[in-house]
Amino acid sequence: MSKPPNPLETVAGAFEQRMEKRRRMLKATGAELPVDSPIRDLLDAFPQSVINCYSCESDDLCLTWLDENETAKSPPDFCPNRDLILALLERDE
Repeated sequence: MSKPPNPLETVAGAFEQRMEKRRRMLKATGAELPVDSPIRDLLDAFPQSVINCYSCESDDLCLTWLDENETAKSPPDFCPNRDLILALLERDE
């Protein structure tokens, strides 16, 4: 008889898959989240980007976009982190 899946492992796995997509989106666009910043909004960017990505409802669309766009000048319109990524890119210019 097989063991039922561990709910904690299931949630942790789903979370890690989303965070991998988040990392890929940041890498594809060249955006870097600030580790420390005197600007509070940018410092808040890291946890907010996690929340935005985890709550995104465009999982399959995101994966397809990432597979087709190894590098891009901007994130796709459907990305809940689009405004944040654009602000980070503008800051780095």
